[in-house]
Amino acid sequence: MGKEEEEMIAKFSEAKALEIPGIKAIIGQAPDYAALAAAHFNNTQEELFGKKYDYGLTITNTSINTAGFDTRRVLVGDYDAKNGLFVGVLGRGRGGLRGDIFVTPLLVPA
Repeated sequence: MGKEEEEMIAKFSEAKALEIPGIKAIIGQAPDYAALAAAHFNNTQEELFGKKYDYGLTITNTSINTAGFDTRRVLVGDYDAKNGLFVGVLGRGRGGLRGDIFVTPLLVPA
């Protein structure tokens, strides 16, 4: 995640804290977004990060070292009934993933 995204999250966090005192915005770990996608589906029967949301992917604070070459952030998204939820890193191409990549902040207690 770049400096621009970090600044956007900080501004979003400040604005939300004015609306709802005692919270802050963070970028979660990959399991956070996977758990939210599962809970959303269980409650709505709709795929979060699915067709309704243009198969978007969210960048997470989870990183992995890819075979010693570089460190990459794990993405979560591109969810559908046939293929399930994508949790992983992108290689040199998009690997057939459909959605755009977004930063999706989570609101948590400050």
